[in-house]
Amino acid sequence: MPSSPCSQTLHTLRVLCSQGLPIEGLFEVYRGVVIAKLLYAASAWWGFTSADDKLSLAAFIRCSIRQGFCAPDIASFSDFIDSTDDDLFKQILSYQSVADPGGRRRGRPPPPIGPCNFW
Repeated sequence: MPSSPCSQTLHTLRVLCSQGLPIEGLFEVYRGVVIAKLLYAASAWWGFTSADDKLSLAAFIRCSIRQGFCAPDIASFSDFIDSTDDDLFKQILSYQSVADPGGRRRGRPPPPIGPCNFW
């Protein structure tokens, strides 16, 4: 299931490693690029993945660990998804941009609700 861009990124990681990037830096690049690509919009598509797709993702991450691109103690992909979902819901619940601390609306007031009179 891992897409071509992730495979291309693994090749780039091989090049960076051969050029002397420290292992900690390699782990950070892997997490910041590969895991970020896999997590992109995962809240939307994760529920539609089959068990085989989820196994493929886990196998991809295990292979990355074996090849030395990823820290061995990295969380499972489903843990990343759960954490991302939790963060998203916390942000949604704490979103307060339509009212200032006093509870007053900012900007123009909303149009009145009622029948539309165009003439």
